[in-house]
Amino acid sequence: MVALCALPSILSFGGVGFGLPDYAPDLGALSRMAPAARIDSLRYCLQGSILHNLLEWTAVCLAVLTALLAFIHFRLIRTMLAPVIGTALFWSGCVDAFHTLASDHFTHRVADAARFIPITCTASRLFSCVVLLVGAGILLVRKKGRHRWDWSVLMATVGVFGIGSYALVQYCANSTYLPQCLFPGRVLTRPYDLIPVILYAVVGYPLFRLLDRRSGSRFSHALLVSLLPQAASELHMALGSSMLFDANFNIAHFLKIVAYAVPLAGLLLDYMSTYRLQAGLMAEL
Repeated sequence: MVALCALPSILSFGGVGFGLPDYAPDLGALSRMAPAARIDSLRYCLQGSILHNLLEWTAVCLAVLTALLAFIHFRLIRTMLAPVIGTALFWSGCVDAFHTLASDHFTHRVADAARFIPITCTASRLFSCVVLLVGAGILLVRKKGRHRWDWSVLMATVGVFGIGSYALVQYCANSTYLPQCLFPGRVLTRPYDLIPVILYAVVGYPLFRLLDRRSGSRFSHALLVSLLPQAASELHMALGSSMLFDANFNIAHFLKIVAYAVPLAGLLLDYMSTYRLQAGLMAEL
């Protein structure tokens, strides 16, 4: 995972270009083109936006798939770890989906794109960090081996996270003025993106380490490992990205996909372990 997080930066220093910023088309050249060629030329001008859509929607799909498998996992073995974290990832994916759809004008928004896309991107990442930490805290506070209130705790978690994501979406969609979070020319171009890094290092690592020790599953260990790409993604945004769709912006979105894929891999490894254990027991019988 360390190598995977470092690889885009190494390739970028080696001359590989990951940035695809949008640029304004040449109106004079467009006026001389046929209609089909004009549309095709406009698509080239929006390659950064198109790549952003692909990266964000891949992360959304991974988050939803992880949540679905987590609830199936809960139905099979009745442990709260998977559905609580799955719920956090699901609502984080929903906020990411809103950010993607609104940036492409598929949903209503009031603020202009220059402020809307950066602030909703930062807000979705901060929301993802907070709900993951809150979910881990709920699991650690809850007494081990207690099953009586599983469904009540789970439904309350789903409801609270859902209300939080809805409130965030409503605020971003209906605010005529959104705070500026992108400051080109500074050392910290996106200072608010350092908040999740601090939370992951100071709060997230101890929480998920305790959770891994208590659970001892591959999924809990995958959650601990996923903090690395989460923090690396935020560092690329905070220290490197100075404009929309530049190299660090795209690298950060790729690392977010990795961060969502790691818990999914942990769930799949737990499934494999369960099936192998069951096959071994059947062979012994």
